Amino acid sequence: MSYIKFLLVTAFAFTLAACGGVQHETPVDPRAHASEVADLYSINRINIEVPRTLRVSEEDRYYPNADIVWRGEPVGDRYAQVEAIFRDGLANAASLLNGRQNVIVDVEVTRFHAVTERTRARIGGTYSIAFNLQLRDARTGAVIQPARVVKADLRAPGGAEALANDAAGRTQRVVLVQHLGGVLLAELAKGGAI
Repeated sequence: MSYIKFLLVTAFAFTLAACGGVQHETPVDPRAHASEVADLYSINRINIEVPRTLRVSEEDRYYPNADIVWRGEPVGDRYAQVEAIFRDGLANAASLLNGRQNVIVDVEVTRFHAVTERTRARIGGTYSIAFNLQLRDARTGAVIQPARVVKADLRAPGGAEALANDAAGRTQRVVLVQHLGGVLLAELAKGGAI
């Protein structure tokens, strides 16, 4: 095996090992879980925190050592971009609910590790996303669903599949906004079961 092939195989194996395992093969569709909680909750407010202590990387390596790796938008404030992705996804999910209990959703992002240009162009990988989620009563502030860690990992396509998705309008941002909305509703449907 040539040295370059060895490096590529090693990098691929490291990427898969580092990603942990794929939790979701395809994005979670919010409509799949909306009916389970539509009559229970109405989301009055969504609080999203993306701590500035999270490390951001702009390195174009197979697997940068960072908490935030995001390339689906032009270079800019990655914290603000991640917050906007969560806000859009959760707001879309909230629009599907018209329940009797008004609630506040608290989210603290702990990891948003998408794929770099190099990884997406060649092999794909995993969108490794984790956040803390808590649900509170909008009137009293009482905790309805206690804070818990949510893993929202999703397979990230690479190569020709990634290009085809972009051409069809299913950009990384579009996919992740939909997925995070679906994950939120799935979590609310679980009722806090861990």
